[in-house]
Amino acid sequence: MKVIVQPQKGTYKLLFVEEGRVRGSGFVNLTATPKGQRPKNFKVRRRGKQLKPTPTRDLITLLRRSSVHLAGESPEFESFLADLQIPASRIDICRFCQLEDRFTPVDKATGVRYGGEWICLECAKREMRHELGYMGRFGGSVLVHLEKLLMQVRDLDRVLASVGPDKIDRSRTLFDRLEAHEVQKTAHITDLALPPAFAKASGVEYLMPVQQLAVQDGLLEGQHLLVVSATASGKTFIGEMAGMKNFLEGRGRMLFLVPLVALANQKYQRFRDRYGHLMRVTLQTGVSRLNLPETRPAGERDI
Repeated sequence: MKVIVQPQKGTYKLLFVEEGRVRGSGFVNLTATPKGQRPKNFKVRRRGKQLKPTPTRDLITLLRRSSVHLAGESPEFESFLADLQIPASRIDICRFCQLEDRFTPVDKATGVRYGGEWICLECAKREMRHELGYMGRFGGSVLVHLEKLLMQVRDLDRVLASVGPDKIDRSRTLFDRLEAHEVQKTAHITDLALPPAFAKASGVEYLMPVQQLAVQDGLLEGQHLLVVSATASGKTFIGEMAGMKNFLEGRGRMLFLVPLVALANQKYQRFRDRYGHLMRVTLQTGVSRLNLPETRPAGERDI
């Protein structure tokens, strides 16, 4: 038999657990005496019955014969057990289950964080549905998605904050944080080994940090690079520098791949406006000229 002791305001709730099932519950108070903390007002309820006043000596006998676990911090109850030389250990249980006379141990692997405590997943789902009911109507597909999110993050407060925050709290939706790099001094475009006509047409004055790193790693010296960087950090111009340098110096052409036709049209128009005049000259190296037409069918864009 296990006796689970849950401290509550002014009292203690007891769960009597055997083979993983709650066989009964009870309540008891403690009072300070010259001999230390002692129990009073002990009441027991068996399954389906009312609370019944029970002698406190029966509680002491039960505690001596059982494995005692404290589901919360209570110096008074710990002192009471110590006076009687009854060993006890700490255990985390779902408080919502305990209120309904159910016993569900929880930990970081199986529980869900909610309001500063751990509760079981099923109670967390039920509480989430209750809270969403107050916020307004949510379709079944939204509930399915939020339940999957709940199982993933194991934090009900964060899930609820994502759909209806009372106030802005970035810590609840923060996924990751990247520390800013120190300000770097980057090269001027004219200081690089690039054709002067391209440097002038590019519209770039100083390199961005990721572009500077690519140049330092051999971008303009024929090295193969895989560049992974954030949006709008300057990746496209890295390809322009390498590709246009090779083309204008007679070492090949430039192939620029994008996943969408609309984006291909956009990039084609941009390259055409910026570098079109450079493509129409005959290169001194003997490479034949490449004339860009005024219009092309959608999906057939190249340089």
